[in-house]
Amino acid sequence: MTPKYEISIWWSDADTAFIAEVPELPGCNAHGPTYADAAREIEVAMSLWLDMAAEFGWEIPEPKGRETNGATAGISRKYEINMYWSEEDEAILAEVPELPGCVADGRTYEEALAEAQVVMDLWIDAAKEHGREIPKPRTRLHFV
Repeated sequence: MTPKYEISIWWSDADTAFIAEVPELPGCNAHGPTYADAAREIEVAMSLWLDMAAEFGWEIPEPKGRETNGATAGISRKYEINMYWSEEDEAILAEVPELPGCVADGRTYEEALAEAQVVMDLWIDAAKEHGREIPKPRTRLHFV
């Protein structure tokens, strides 16, 4: 199994593609026309990055995961999705930061991503049903 590094996926207007990156592995990124394509490509990129690091004797960082609190019609679905391993849940969590509480999990990155897309649609449908505002995707989010 691929190590459990955090992955961020977001839409890039400039590249007209979803960009995926592994913040803990410098320069490890990939892209694809869909979330799923970008997720598959970043797993390949991670594997290649780790193989090259081993070959050249580079330090390979341990996956850090992320601190969690245990919580697990025209609208564009180009929201950023962050995926990371949760020791507490023993699963890969996928969250959509722009949609509060929109979190899914899975045994693999691909499974977590697929579940996140289902939960994202449910979140948007519930927001519409209750007359709540649906945030527009802001491409890449930067947290300070």
